[in-house]
Amino acid sequence: MRSRLLPLPLFLSLSILTSCGPSRTQVQQIPPGSLERLTQALKDPDPEVRANAVTALSAIGPKARPALPSLIRIFEDEKEESHIRIQAARAAAAIGVDARSTMRALIQTLQGSEETVRSQTAQTLGRLGSSAAEAVPALVALLKDKAPSVRDSAAVALGGIGPAASEAVPDLVEALKDPVPAVRMNAADALGKIGARDPAAVAALAQVLTDSSVFVRMNAADALGKIRQPEEAALDGLIRALRDSDGRVRSNAAAAIAQMGPSAQKAVPALLEALKKGENSSVRVRAAEALGAVGPSAKEAVPVLLTAALEDPDKWVRSRSAQALERIGTKEAQEGVKRYQKKEIRRSQKR
Repeated sequence: MRSRLLPLPLFLSLSILTSCGPSRTQVQQIPPGSLERLTQALKDPDPEVRANAVTALSAIGPKARPALPSLIRIFEDEKEESHIRIQAARAAAAIGVDARSTMRALIQTLQGSEETVRSQTAQTLGRLGSSAAEAVPALVALLKDKAPSVRDSAAVALGGIGPAASEAVPDLVEALKDPVPAVRMNAADALGKIGARDPAAVAALAQVLTDSSVFVRMNAADALGKIRQPEEAALDGLIRALRDSDGRVRSNAAAAIAQMGPSAQKAVPALLEALKKGENSSVRVRAAEALGAVGPSAKEAVPVLLTAALEDPDKWVRSRSAQALERIGTKEAQEGVKRYQKKEIRRSQKR
C-alpha cells in the first residue's frame, strides 16, 4: 500500500534528519512547529510514517523532550510493530534517559512478551552506561530468559553499565556455564568491564580459559587482564593459555599477564617460550610487553629479548623487546638497547 503524502514542513523535517544526521545546524533547519507535527505523526495509521517520525525525533535529541510521553506509549504498546517499538525505545533513551518515566518504561519493556523487543531494549540500556544502573536487577533476571538472544543481550548490557553493575557479578559467573557460547563469551566480557575482583569470579574466568569456544577463551583472558588480580588461579590459567591452539587466545593471555606487572614473575618461562617459538607476531609482541611489565625480576629473559630486539623480522617485536630490555635495566640489557638502536638506524639507511 502506498504511503500517504506528509505535509511539506513535516516532510522536510524528516528528510533533513533521517538523511543527514543530527548535527546542530541541521536541527536548526527544522521548520517551526515541526516538533508538534512529528509528535502527532507518531499516531499516524501508516507504520512508515510512525517509524520516520521516531527516527526524526531521535535525531533531534534532548530538544524533542516534549515528545517523550508519546514515544514511551509506543514502545510500551505490545500491539505496535516490533521494529517501531525498538526504535522508539532508542529514541526515548537518546532524548531523555534522565527522565525517571523513561527508565521505568524501558525496564518494564524488558518484561514484555516479544523476544526481539526484550533483547534490543536490553542493548539500549547497556549503551546508556552507568546511568542505567537502576535496570541492573531486571537485566540480571534476563540472564535466565528462555531465549538465548535475550540472555546474550542482558550480558552485553551489564558489561555496558560497567562497575555500576557489580551486584550482577554472581549471576554473570553463573552465566559462564550457559549452554550457548555467545552468552558465555559476553558474560566473561561483562565481568572484565565491571572489574569483578571477587575471588569466585576470578577463579571462574580462569576455569573458562579452557572453554570449547575460542571466543569465550579470548574474552576470559581479556577480562582477567582488566581485573588485574594476580591470584594463583588466574596466573596459572593464563600461563596455560599461552600454549592455547589459537593465537588470539595466546595474545590475549600475554596481554593479561602484562597487566599484572611484577607479580607475574612466575610467567616468565612461558612468556619466553611464546617469544621464541611464537609463529604469530602479535603473540611475540604481547609476550615482549609482558616481560617488560614484569621488570627487573625478569632478568633471565635478557638473552632472548636481545635476540628478538636484534633479529626478529617484525619491527614491532623488535621495538617491544628493546623496551622490555630498557625496563629490566641490567647492564647487559642496557647495552642491548644501544645495539638495537644502532641496528635500526642501519636498517632505515638501507631502505
